[in-house]
Amino acid sequence: MDSWTHQGNPVNQEWLKDALCKGTDTRLFFAENGDIHTQRQAVTFCNGTLAEIVDPKTGLSATTGTPGCPVRLQCLDYALSFPQDQDNHGVYGGTLPSQRVTIRSAARKPLSVEENKRNLELKELLGLIHGVLAEELHRSETGRIKKYKARIERRQD
Repeated sequence: MDSWTHQGNPVNQEWLKDALCKGTDTRLFFAENGDIHTQRQAVTFCNGTLAEIVDPKTGLSATTGTPGCPVRLQCLDYALSFPQDQDNHGVYGGTLPSQRVTIRSAARKPLSVEENKRNLELKELLGLIHGVLAEELHRSETGRIKKYKARIERRQD
């Protein structure tokens, strides 16, 4: 299996092929210190911008935005594989270094069986929600394309 090394950690390329950032200028994810605007753009790029819009007249809803990177959890796991003192720069998995410090701190606390069960259920639920939102976005886009084609066909008649 092919892999490459970043800061001494081998990276399995399997999940990288599905990364939304593949081919994107890395300066977006490794902004100069203090460039909050670029950091926010990178976090939004990773996490997406899904939002539900409800028409107040009809009550119909549509999902708009982007679902985010499909491999952001693997990217975050990769970043968390670094020792904390080597993880002080860059956006990985939609998180900033300061957020990863918090994640590491929370991970050090022993969890009860109940908390582990709840976290697993929450992770599964978030995965389902992401899938539903991505499917809704796809359906919404497909519907818009069909309507657009129908308008074009009516104009041609």
